[in-house]
Amino acid sequence: MIPEFRDVVVSPSNPESVFFLLSLEVWGRSWPLVLHSTDGARSVAVTGMGLSRPYLPSKGSGLENVRMHRIAIDPRREDAVYGASDKGFCRSDDGGMTWKILNQGLRIPYAYGVFAPAGAPGKLFLSTPAGLHSSIDSGATWSKPILVLNGMDARPTDRGGMGYLVAYWPGRYFGFIDDREAARTPLDE
Repeated sequence: MIPEFRDVVVSPSNPESVFFLLSLEVWGRSWPLVLHSTDGARSVAVTGMGLSRPYLPSKGSGLENVRMHRIAIDPRREDAVYGASDKGFCRSDDGGMTWKILNQGLRIPYAYGVFAPAGAPGKLFLSTPAGLHSSIDSGATWSKPILVLNGMDARPTDRGGMGYLVAYWPGRYFGFIDDREAARTPLDE
């Protein structure tokens, strides 16, 4: 039983609140777990697990049979936690105790990553196989994809392969790629 840690997320507003995403291999089966600590990782409890086990202190519910891929904590409210999972978008309004799956507007209810920008309360971005969705109401509803992979039905002007989506847009957001750099072509080199 060796855990595979997939992500560690520390709350921007409270460094004592830490979430861990991991998988346990038990009897040839992978069990996805979300652990939460409220004391800086000195102790942890399983959150959202429907199975009660005496050796795994458990709290909360709503993540039964859900494999969480990424977690983001709202930068202004540490009790608002967002998750990208194989069931779509998950949200907790009580610090990870209980979770809801909210997929209204998602073309494909499967999510790879979630991002909560610090300067935009209620704004979220969610990456799915259909593209990048945005929400202005903390994930209650989702826009049509604003970035999509190349394909027959791709109509937005901002599109590209997965490498482009993963590298270009965070580069623009964080300022590594400015307007001049974005307009440059390979022939400009």
